Amino acid sequence: MHSLPIFSPIRAPLEPVALSTTRQAFNGKQYRETPNGYFKTDDSHIHRDVWEYHMGKIPDGFIVHHMDENRANNSINNLQCMSRKDHSDHHREEVLKSLRGAKVVIQCAHCGQTVTKIKRGINRYCSVKCRANSRNARKLDHEVRQCIRCKRDYSVSRYVKQKFCSHKCYWESMR
Repeated sequence: MHSLPIFSPIRAPLEPVALSTTRQAFNGKQYRETPNGYFKTDDSHIHRDVWEYHMGKIPDGFIVHHMDENRANNSINNLQCMSRKDHSDHHREEVLKSLRGAKVVIQCAHCGQTVTKIKRGINRYCSVKCRANSRNARKLDHEVRQCIRCKRDYSVSRYVKQKFCSHKCYWESMR
């Protein structure tokens, strides 16, 4: 009689899943994109969680680096654990290039237009207007307020001085 070999269970490789351009999921947790491009929950960053899931605890004084510089690419194959000093040395040349006005070609994250810009930090948008439109579309700067006339809740950008939920409430308050 033949018997089948017995295999021990092996943890399947787990990779982050993009839920949208601003949200990712990994190991049962959902992460949102921060203004500086990292994905995090209230208490952890996805790239650090991916590293610790696959490779174990990150030693004190070490960081997890994105090898392709793309903070949205949180695959274990794109992550590298390095000391803070090595990480600073790695980016020093990049910083010096940006100070010399190195040019980069980017595709705007909002409108998709390809433009050449002087590299300063993280360039994701073709203009300040596209950056503002992107933040507005994602409602990053929205808050819920209560209409001073009808007491209904409405959502509006926190930079707007609007006090009414509609033109109708505004005009009726003028009577």
